[in-house]
Amino acid sequence: MEAFQEIRVLAQSLVTDFILHNPKEFVEVIDSIKLENFEINMLLKSEQFDINEKNQIIELYDLDTLAIDDAMIIRDLNFNIDRRTTDAAWKLLPDDKKYQLFLNQIASFSNEELLSIFEQFSKVYHQLIERSNYKYTLPYTKYNDELTQKLLEKEYVTSSNRHTSGKRNLLGEETATIVGYVKQAKKTVVGV
Repeated sequence: MEAFQEIRVLAQSLVTDFILHNPKEFVEVIDSIKLENFEINMLLKSEQFDINEKNQIIELYDLDTLAIDDAMIIRDLNFNIDRRTTDAAWKLLPDDKKYQLFLNQIASFSNEELLSIFEQFSKVYHQLIERSNYKYTLPYTKYNDELTQKLLEKEYVTSSNRHTSGKRNLLGEETATIVGYVKQAKKTVVGV
């Protein structure tokens, strides 16, 4: 720990380099280290740390001073992180940047919360709001394919199948859609 403090005093710009050259020592004292958000961002981009260690690093964020650059780094993390950090990043991201954060952190949202999120997204996703065994059709994209697979895992949808139309787009590629059914929401019975 003393070495980290000495490096910070001597040359703040070397702190992340020192940590990256001493990752095991850093993880041992992580709870007693204070890092700036930009330093945390650099560590999260590194391959030196596993997912558990990166989650420990995420805990070092000062969420009150989180900036759009930090939110963009958080958006791209493709492993589950704590909900407070997800929510803080969500508030900062422009609407068109929220899609990737949502896809990467979908596990932290309840199925009920998905309704309001789909409401915020473009109209093509509004069909996922209807929870009465409603048939949906989405354009086939890598994003929509990953999204519907994750929705299957969460049991929000009951099926997701790719269908080709036989038609070609301007690039000569065959157009395709993803078709499935939104799972009917369970009705809660109010006690008598």
